[in-house]
Amino acid sequence: MSAFTGIVAILIAAPLSAQSRWSIEVQGGAGFPTGDFDEMLVTGPGFGAVGAFRFLPHLWAYGGWDWFRFGSGTSFAGTEVDFEETGYVLGLRFEHPIPWDPGIALAYRLHGGVTYKHLELEDPDEGLLADSGHGAGWEVGGGLTWDITPRFYLSPGVRYRALNRDVEIDDVVTELDLAYWAWHLGAGVRF
Repeated sequence: MSAFTGIVAILIAAPLSAQSRWSIEVQGGAGFPTGDFDEMLVTGPGFGAVGAFRFLPHLWAYGGWDWFRFGSGTSFAGTEVDFEETGYVLGLRFEHPIPWDPGIALAYRLHGGVTYKHLELEDPDEGLLADSGHGAGWEVGGGLTWDITPRFYLSPGVRYRALNRDVEIDDVVTELDLAYWAWHLGAGVRF
């Protein structure tokens, strides 16, 4: 190993050794459909969990699972059909402290990644009408991290997500291009 590589490794590892490298966060919030779905679907609840690993002083890799449910106002599938989006997220998050009052530890977050999700259309009387199967989408977002204690934090934020999948109902294939804003409040722990 060259001297330069060794010095860089020590400089990166030194600040990390005194700080937590892992976090687990649970999130709850609401999704607000946009685009083609802003008149077809109504705002719905969502929840999920995310684990993250900090591999550079301000850069985290994250992965998790979440679920969002949107009721239908008027859609091709009927007025009583729920649209549920469920699946996985994987991405990178930049997190940096905000110079603030010394008694309040705040940081801002910016993140982006890929999603691997599917859409289910459910009727309260008939059950599952259609399942799109899993496929790739994307997300970008931002928010804040407020340290309540050195290990416990709260994280309000917003994300924009997009997913394009096909569903088949009664031999009719429909392309669903779901895009929405998701507002959430997370509670997490670092270790």
